[in-house]
Amino acid sequence: MNVRRIAAITALAAATGVFGTAPARADLGTIRREAEHGNAQAELRLGILYEFGYHLADHDVKAAVWYTLAAERGSKDAARRRDLLTTRLSSAERKAVAQEVATFDARTPPAPVPATPGPSPSKAKGGTDSIPSAESAPPASAHPSP
Repeated sequence: MNVRRIAAITALAAATGVFGTAPARADLGTIRREAEHGNAQAELRLGILYEFGYHLADHDVKAAVWYTLAAERGSKDAARRRDLLTTRLSSAERKAVAQEVATFDARTPPAPVPATPGPSPSKAKGGTDSIPSAESAPPASAHPSP
């Protein structure tokens, strides 16, 4: 077994959670679906599978695309893999990566941002949201006498 294969297997095991909490085995269809829906971990896994040809044709451009997408979502591991991989790509391959990433971004709407509730009307006017109960009120001795 050559060093590249050993590195691929180790990287794949780490990315798929063999050493952690993620399921140790996921089928390719599930990984692809999750990656296509913006899951950075799945994008990283798919990049590794493409880069090292594990159940997929060895295809560095596709790997760089998935690494780039995962890196854009905050995956530091994907950013490192992408940076290493792009040093081996020709300028035409780098352009192909950029085009595929742009195409993917254009067809995938950004994830909705959860709405944060605004202040309640009473709080906005300087009031309180609730009236303290007798149990939560401070003892009478804590109040100064008038």
